[in-house]
Amino acid sequence: LERAILDHDLAAVGGVTPVTVARGYKLSEAIATTPVTVTYRATAPRSAEPVWLTVVDQAVACDPTYVRAFEGEAQRMRAVAHAHLVAITDCWRDAAGAYFVTSPMPDANPFIGKPIDTASFVSIVGQVTSAVQHLHMNGLAHGQLDAATIRVDSSGQVTIRPGGLAGGLRGASTSVDQRGVAMWLASIAPADLGSGARDVIELGAARSTDEQFDSVQ
Repeated sequence: LERAILDHDLAAVGGVTPVTVARGYKLSEAIATTPVTVTYRATAPRSAEPVWLTVVDQAVACDPTYVRAFEGEAQRMRAVAHAHLVAITDCWRDAAGAYFVTSPMPDANPFIGKPIDTASFVSIVGQVTSAVQHLHMNGLAHGQLDAATIRVDSSGQVTIRPGGLAGGLRGASTSVDQRGVAMWLASIAPADLGSGARDVIELGAARSTDEQFDSVQ
C-alpha cells in the first residue's frame, strides 16, 4: 500500500490523493471532486464494464466516527434498491481511504439553468422524495442532495448519486435530507407555481420521512 501511494503523483485533487488502480478497478479521469472525495470513471476488474468509483479521503475514512459508521451502514447502503437511487455495486475501506462503486450516471442535467414546466417539476418532486423516503425507511440518510447528486434525464427520470458515507459524511440526519430536498427543488421551481411553492416543496420534503408518503400530488 505504501509503495502504491509513493508511486503516484501526490498532488491533491479535491483534497484526496489521486489513484489509478483500486482493488482491480482501473481508474481514468476524475469527473467530480469535493473537498473530501474524488469520483473517477473506471472499468470493473473482470467484466471491464464502465463504472464510477468514488474515493473518500484517507483522513475522513480513518476517522473513528466514520469507521464505526462504515461498519454499520456500508452494507445497508449497498443493499438498498430503488428506481431513482444509483445502486452501490461494491464498497470497502482500507488504510488509504474508502471506496464506493456505482454504475455511471447521465452526463448532463437538462434542467440546470433552463425553465421547467409545472408538470415536470411535480414529477421530479415525487421521484426525489420517494427515493429519500426509501432511504429513511432503511435507516439511512443522504445528506448531500443538490444539483451535483441529483440528475434528471431528457425524459424526466431522476437518478440520485449515493450520499452519506459515500460523500464523506460521518453521519447525516433526516432533517439534513429534508432541507436538502427543499432547497434543491426550490432552486428549479417554475415561476408559475407562485409564492406558495416553497411551502409545498418543504411539505413534500418533510413528508418524505412518512411511511405512507408515495409522491407529491
